[in-house]
Amino acid sequence: MSDAASDPAGQTRPVGTACRSGMSVRPDTHDAAMELADRLAPIEKPDLMIIFATPEHSGRMGTVQDTLRHRSGVRHVVAVTAEGVLAGASERERAPGLAGIAMALPGVDLRPFWI
Repeated sequence: MSDAASDPAGQTRPVGTACRSGMSVRPDTHDAAMELADRLAPIEKPDLMIIFATPEHSGRMGTVQDTLRHRSGVRHVVAVTAEGVLAGASERERAPGLAGIAMALPGVDLRPFWI
C-alpha cells in the first residue's frame, strides 16, 4: 500500500493531506476563537493554521493563538490582521471577524520563525 495519492492534476501528495476553512463573526475574541476552532475541527490536530483577524481582534491575538492551540492541538499558527476577512462565500469588513484555514500536512517539515 502506498503512502501517496494522486490529485486531479496528477501530482502526488501524502495520504491524509487535508484542509478546511471557516470564519466567526462573534465580537468577543475568545468566543470567536472558540467558534473558529470548532468550525475547523474536522481537521484533527492540524499541522498549520493561518488566521486572519479584523482590527477588532488585533489586540488579543495571543488569546486567539492560545485558544486555537488548546482547542485543536494545532502545531503551528500564523496570524495576521486585515481590514476584512473571507471564508467560503462570506466576507466581513469593518466589523469583527476571525477567519482561518487549518491544514494537515503529513510529510511536510514546518520550521517556525519570527519576523
